[in-house]
Amino acid sequence: MSKVKTDAIETRAGGTSVLTIGTATQTIKLPGGTPGAGKFLQSDADGDASWATVSTTSDIELLNTYEPSGVAEVVVDTAAYFSSTYKGLKFKFINMHPVTDNVHLRFQLGIGATPVYTGANFYTNFGIMQSNGGTNWWQYESSYGGSGAWGVDFATLFKEIGNDTDESVGGELELFNPGSSTFETVYQSLCSGHLYHDYMLTCFGGGGYNVSDAITGIRFYFNSGNIDSGIIKVYGLR
Repeated sequence: MSKVKTDAIETRAGGTSVLTIGTATQTIKLPGGTPGAGKFLQSDADGDASWATVSTTSDIELLNTYEPSGVAEVVVDTAAYFSSTYKGLKFKFINMHPVTDNVHLRFQLGIGATPVYTGANFYTNFGIMQSNGGTNWWQYESSYGGSGAWGVDFATLFKEIGNDTDESVGGELELFNPGSSTFETVYQSLCSGHLYHDYMLTCFGGGGYNVSDAITGIRFYFNSGNIDSGIIKVYGLR
């Protein structure tokens, strides 16, 4: 193998302004600096190149996946999730299926070093849209506790879920900056599922937690009976 040592390579006088190194069938090797798998050459303002690593940090990060089976609740209280690292938390629900028929999917927020979930601090709204039956309609729903009211300790995500083998609810909940001790935590939700009387429904929710304490935990549960099965994915938003 021949080696050429030089301080600069330029195109020949009278030639084109394009400097070509190698051909399409050849491999170019640049061992100088600190090469590594997956690295790329990065130039500074003077045109000096160095090897750099592709950033793998994303604005959204999967933090955990919960797969409840025959339990009363899912509690998420890992301190790192509620730290200043994340400006929001998003929860994805997949095929949440109850043991008991005609139940509501709800959540509570906790505050304190050991999260306390009993504070009557929710103010919420809860809207529903029926997607089958005689007509399609939208209504404001205020009859399911924690909906359209102050001073309750839970919020409803979806109502009247059936427990037949093919019935479940899926959707998402997003908390905005839950780790803040300056601003109240606000949230929004969207869920779709199968009601116990064979209607399909979409529920829109939103509201806030009327304290400025940082949130330190969240619990999901049905208002009666256990969670038979389902998946809850937790994402951190940077």
